[in-house]
Amino acid sequence: MRRFYTWGVVAWAIGWVFLPPHVDPSVTTYWWLAGIGTLLIVAASFGRPLGYRWSWWALIAVAGLAYFAWTWREPIYIGPLLLAAGALLKIALGRNRWVGNGGDGLITAGTVATLQLVGYYLFIVYIGPRGHGAEIPSTILASVFQVLGVKAAALPDGLHLLSTDRLYQIVPSPNNMGVFVFLQVFMGLVGLTVTGKMRARHLITGGLVITIFAFARFAVVMLWDYVREGMFDTYWAAKIFAWTVWPLAFFLQRLPHAPDAKLPRGEPLPRPRVRNARFATTIVAMLVAVFAWTAFEGYHPAGEKMQGRILMDEMHSDWEWSEMPFDTIWYGQQSTYNFYCLAEFWDKYFHLDRGHDTLTTELLSNYDVLVLKVPTQPYSPSELDAVVNFVKKGGGLVLIGEHTNVFGYATFLNPVATKMGQRFAANIIYDLKTGDLNLYEPPTLMPHPVVQNMPTMLWGGPCSVWGNLGARSVVTAFRLKALPADYTQRNFFPERRGHTGYQYGMFNLMMTTRLGKGRIISFCDSTIWSNFFVFLPGKAELALEIIDYVNRKEVFPYWRLLTFLLAVVAFFIAAVSAAGMHIEGWLWMAMAGFLTFAGSVKLIEHVNHRNYPLPEPHTAFPQLNFEGEHSQFFLPEHRLARQADKDFSTFYLWTQRVGIVPRKFPTLLESLEQPGGQIIIDPAKPFTDEELIALKEFVEQGGTLYVLDGPHNRGSSANQILKQFGMAFDMHPLREPPGTFQKVADVLWQNGGQVAGGEPILEGPNGEMSCALKKVGRGQVIAFANSNVFERKTMGYTAMIPNAIQGTISRFEYQLMDYLNYPPKEAAADSATTD
Repeated sequence: MRRFYTWGVVAWAIGWVFLPPHVDPSVTTYWWLAGIGTLLIVAASFGRPLGYRWSWWALIAVAGLAYFAWTWREPIYIGPLLLAAGALLKIALGRNRWVGNGGDGLITAGTVATLQLVGYYLFIVYIGPRGHGAEIPSTILASVFQVLGVKAAALPDGLHLLSTDRLYQIVPSPNNMGVFVFLQVFMGLVGLTVTGKMRARHLITGGLVITIFAFARFAVVMLWDYVREGMFDTYWAAKIFAWTVWPLAFFLQRLPHAPDAKLPRGEPLPRPRVRNARFATTIVAMLVAVFAWTAFEGYHPAGEKMQGRILMDEMHSDWEWSEMPFDTIWYGQQSTYNFYCLAEFWDKYFHLDRGHDTLTTELLSNYDVLVLKVPTQPYSPSELDAVVNFVKKGGGLVLIGEHTNVFGYATFLNPVATKMGQRFAANIIYDLKTGDLNLYEPPTLMPHPVVQNMPTMLWGGPCSVWGNLGARSVVTAFRLKALPADYTQRNFFPERRGHTGYQYGMFNLMMTTRLGKGRIISFCDSTIWSNFFVFLPGKAELALEIIDYVNRKEVFPYWRLLTFLLAVVAFFIAAVSAAGMHIEGWLWMAMAGFLTFAGSVKLIEHVNHRNYPLPEPHTAFPQLNFEGEHSQFFLPEHRLARQADKDFSTFYLWTQRVGIVPRKFPTLLESLEQPGGQIIIDPAKPFTDEELIALKEFVEQGGTLYVLDGPHNRGSSANQILKQFGMAFDMHPLREPPGTFQKVADVLWQNGGQVAGGEPILEGPNGEMSCALKKVGRGQVIAFANSNVFERKTMGYTAMIPNAIQGTISRFEYQLMDYLNYPPKEAAADSATTD
């Protein structure tokens, strides 16, 4: 029966592959495998001795574990519940052989699940995002293949199998080799050791067997994929993991040791000797260990906030320019593919200068934050020294890279990054399954302060960044693939199809580290900050938080080292103390750890939010807020546009040409809480009384409300809004009278509806109002009855130079934006009078 232990451990390990954030999530499959694994472990526990009688005091630990499991009701936290259930059986009915052994099995299964939770954390935080190297595994595998007569070569970019007609390349990284599942198997063996089902010395044997099996499995899978000419999902499909990892249990099944001799029938069970000092030491040490480790991972001291003087280096970069105004005159790709709007936005919250001089210590002494963006020429040794000294003294450094080493940016930026313990990779990141741009959703558990106010965000094709163990990930993204740069292609974009030499799994897309008293952030996607992307949801918050985070000088740079050492020492003390209380000590240790973790996480999240609120602007600027609750329009928030989408991205971007910052918010009430004007496009969902009252108050107090609609919107709810302002839409389409000469400007009203009430801004052929303005209180309402003209299919792409029709539509948009009353003209006039 003892052989069932390893089969149960392997079942549990495979189950973790089916949980998010891994590639093929299926929570149902996870529960099936977890259930099978638990049943196998429970079955293996029968035939073992009953052990000792448990103290009734252990019910406190049972209650604590049950409370944690109930509060944190997620699949990954099932371990505490199994521990609590097993301990309860041992305490209440432990004298019964069947119940006692069943309880022992549940405790063992709970221990396996708990330690695999630790393995899950270690892989996601440390191994998976950083472990994309290939040299050592490639060398070993190439040697094995050569012995077997297979032509193979180990190169820096991975392992190559050679044949007369093609070249097969694979990168044997930890993700590709399935290290995650094998780590979980090993953590399960540790769980068997903790519960006394396996001797500690057998962990070495088990680790060796797992390593050999992992290499053998990878070699077999690779040859199978090679024969099949490179299948897309060979290395990451969960089902392939499930079938190819199962045999490992057979090779491990002799490791659990045979049960000790049973007690004679009728002889009372012994009680463990639980000393008060040992018990107290276990609880206190575990509390300190978990709190210190949670602080090590998640706490970010506020530091000493500096003046926010930013220097954006333009001298070394001939890409993503920031000095050419984004206005109503200059159009084309270069006008949208630059950082002008980002620089102006930063300048409203901080103080930004563009730099065209050599970076020297004297120059940098005038600034608090240095931004090095997509360099296209190298930094001199003296400049590198100046940057390093600037950071050591407390300066903030932001490094902005891009995909595939385009324009040689990584070649020029990495000499700076490597001095900070980081390195940009010459690759490009895509979503693993679709091959599209990847989405990032900030974690719900202890997000980094830089992303704690950021919603789900679409990336623009980043590279990845590597950091040493002293670096901290700001953005770790999952379910991705990385393709290496292809220097034979334009902008070094690799061919996406038929490419077997990709890495997959999780990657760091933004990292931070410290040097002396300064902070460094490495960011991997300059496209995010281009004019056409920068104000899409998530990106503006991210831009502000990046500068706010590095604009702080470390007061005590060694706090992470101290929390790390404190956590390690305290955990060692807790483990030694708990070992003296046998398995009951492990129960108390687990209870203290889980409850401390739950409390410390909440505390640290609260402190981080308090220390890092969103910055407030020092200079007011016009802002236009788009709401997504009632409106019907598309922006490339979560994906790029498709043909059928009602795409308003050009209209959205063009507001920036007249100095407006557009922002989109998920609900109307949230949007109305923001400073600036409000726009509603093709509303269909009915408005509540609360929303209508809020809109009326917004306008009466000086706000500008734009309502855009058209005859195409059959289920329109726009008149609900307009009615309370004495306006209305009539959506009978306006058409040009027969025989009338058609003018370019007719596109603005043609086939649109008309507006009743207010003063005309745009009139149709017979004086019908297609667009009208109504003054209400201190504010105004602008209603336009032909919203279709603002779709991208009519206005044109953001990188296009407008033709006559597109130019007419654009100028009409600029005319409408001139009415935006924010900051309110009355407030601005009062301020000028006071001055």
